[in-house]
Amino acid sequence: IAPAALRAELLALRTVLSRWLVAADALSDEPVVCLSGPTNAGKSALFARLTGAPALVSPLAGTTRDHLEAPWLIAGRRVRLIDTAGWLDAASGLDAAALAASRSVLDGAALVLACSAPDAPLPADPPLPRARTVVVATKADLGVHEPRAVLAVSVETGAGLDQLAGLVAA
Repeated sequence: IAPAALRAELLALRTVLSRWLVAADALSDEPVVCLSGPTNAGKSALFARLTGAPALVSPLAGTTRDHLEAPWLIAGRRVRLIDTAGWLDAASGLDAAALAASRSVLDGAALVLACSAPDAPLPADPPLPRARTVVVATKADLGVHEPRAVLAVSVETGAGLDQLAGLVAA
């Protein structure tokens, strides 16, 4: 078999298997929802607010390296919320390993919440699974919102958090 043909077949198979994995997670007791986005987009603060689990929050880029995971109860159903490492432009060593682990977690997520903040915007074409990604504007209390966002939330004021839970539940 020609290498190009083999690659095309494997990519098609990967797509099919990825969809089956998402479906299996959605049917389990705890579907996976991931927070993803650039460093300092408010992912860890949002994670802590939604789950009540501790998360280290800092203005320093790259604070979250290992992903954080906790149950989040929405409309009587538990989901597994995962806070992934923020994207760094020049990742190497430990940062590169954290980003690789985050990509692995994202591949199995039923839903990805792409977090974008006024001081940490999403790139024009974020490296996320488009069919399972919803853009959320974080740090809404700062006033400027991501134009691609479905809704805006603020950990500081609580604005939009109930709507976010409703969106994830739906």
